[in-house]
Amino acid sequence: MRITNKPSRWQGLHLEPLWWGLFSAGGVCCAVFVPAVVLIFGILAPLGIIEISYVHLLGYYGSIWGLLFTGAAICLPAFHAAHRIRHGLHDLKLGGGHISVIVCYGTAAALSIAALWAWWLVV
Repeated sequence: MRITNKPSRWQGLHLEPLWWGLFSAGGVCCAVFVPAVVLIFGILAPLGIIEISYVHLLGYYGSIWGLLFTGAAICLPAFHAAHRIRHGLHDLKLGGGHISVIVCYGTAAALSIAALWAWWLVV
């Protein structure tokens, strides 16, 4: 009689494609979207080159587009940075286990939750 061990439900689960997806989406946002945001809100608006009213901006930010803006400008680059830091630690032989995964992606998730919570409080 042959005894076989039944594999665990989570034994074959790999989350690496999820992290790579967030990494690539965050990289696109860092390369395209974040510089445009910095240009508009960090340079052009303070210099008075473009006029942005607070009431109009608050109305726009309180919509679903504001939620997508917060996700694209803060959450995706946070996961991009977490992925780069995790693999950098792995390359330096400083962190290659589950602890680096939890610390890096946990920090990015906490920052994302804080940003979305701040969005919720503004709305």
